[in-house]
Amino acid sequence: AMAAEVVAVTGWSVRDHVAHLGAWEAVELARSEGRPGLREHLNVVWEAAWRRRRAESLGEALEAFSRVHQRLISVLTETPDAVLRRQWHPAYPDTLAANIARNTYRHYAEHLSLLRRAGSACAPT
Repeated sequence: AMAAEVVAVTGWSVRDHVAHLGAWEAVELARSEGRPGLREHLNVVWEAAWRRRRAESLGEALEAFSRVHQRLISVLTETPDAVLRRQWHPAYPDTLAANIARNTYRHYAEHLSLLRRAGSACAPT
C-alpha cells in the first residue's frame, strides 16, 4: 500500500490522521485539567484544527501531537484516581477515565491500520 492510497481511501494524509488524533488528545487534556474542553471539542467537530494545520508538515504534526500527549500523560499521572473515576460531565454517564480512553488510545485503533499501511509503504526495503 502506498501513502497516496491512504489519502485515496480516507481523503486524509498521514499528517491529517496525526493532527486529528492530537486534536482529540487536546480535548482530553482540557478535561483532565478541569476545563470543559468545549473549545477543543469544537475544533475537532468542525475540523478547524485540521484545516488550520493543513500547511503543516508531518514532522510538525508529530511534534504537536507529542507535546499534547506528553502534557496529557503528565496531568494524568498527577490526577487522583477519585477524579478519574467520577462522571466527567453531568450530561454524560461515563467517567473521565472512560472518556479519555475512548478519545485517545481506543481512538487510535480507528486510524492505526491506515497509518501502518502508509508507514510500510514508505519504509526502506
